[in-house]
Amino acid sequence: MSLSAYVLLLGCVLAWAETLHEMEFEPRALQTARQIASVVNLSRAAVMHTDAINRVALFKTMKDQEQVTISLREPKDTFEPLERTDISQHITDEIKSRLGPGSVVAKSVNGEEGLWVGLPSTAIIIG
Repeated sequence: MSLSAYVLLLGCVLAWAETLHEMEFEPRALQTARQIASVVNLSRAAVMHTDAINRVALFKTMKDQEQVTISLREPKDTFEPLERTDISQHITDEIKSRLGPGSVVAKSVNGEEGLWVGLPSTAIIIG
């Protein structure tokens, strides 16, 4: 085989790999966003259906075992949004579409780092 054939073959393989990477980008972002929205919805449901006595134990278990913290969303909270990358924008848009208007996705709130998903009345921190 000649050198030009090797170069052509290498170019085809690289183009094929990039095409596969781009094709799985959107489904991966959507799957991630759906999982995050599910964690938020399940956490919200658990809090709503737990009596006040057991709610403290629920919060402690969620924080210790799942690294999920729930706190009230305050009007004075300051949000730092996720970086503006294609994948973070896809994830943010999907989360907001699943959780409704007024939802916020941020990388920090009041200087505290984490993946923050804010609902109109609460904030749920994942990780």
